[in-house]
Amino acid sequence: SIWIPVIFIWGFFDEKYASLFFLSYRVVNLPMMVLGHAIGKIFYSRASLDLKEGRLNQSIFKYFKVLFHIAFPCLIICLFLAPNLFDSIYGSNWSESGEIVQILSPWLFFTLLTSPISTIPTILYKQEIELKFQAILLFVRTFSLIIGVLIIDDLYFSLALFSIGSSLVLIFYLKYI
Repeated sequence: SIWIPVIFIWGFFDEKYASLFFLSYRVVNLPMMVLGHAIGKIFYSRASLDLKEGRLNQSIFKYFKVLFHIAFPCLIICLFLAPNLFDSIYGSNWSESGEIVQILSPWLFFTLLTSPISTIPTILYKQEIELKFQAILLFVRTFSLIIGVLIIDDLYFSLALFSIGSSLVLIFYLKYI
């Protein structure tokens, strides 16, 4: 579903914004996802054992705290320093990517929190929950982009709706887990 914003942006706005979005997403999301996947593999290897021993809830909470302590500073940096960092690192032509990162930072924050522990439905043999979650997430993202692009016709508003909608779905998913 990451391609949905790219397709919407490319179709309804100048194509340079599709590049800006994708650069923003890749630069910020790549290190967070590498870290999240590494923690997720550790969690997954321990979770089956913790489930058998009746300690899965404590394990989930422990990993969530670790993830929160990693993700929160990233959120603060993205919210307050992203435009300046992108301008310094990539030059003034890419400074708008920093603004996009600011808008997407809540979504990226919750993505980092949910990715490692998203294996819980698999561990509990409830993959249909993950399928439903992904379907709801896809619907919310598409709907938010449709509102932002077709009704409001503003890229940054569209991305804000995308970020807020994705964040809300991820919050409910975390609460469910």
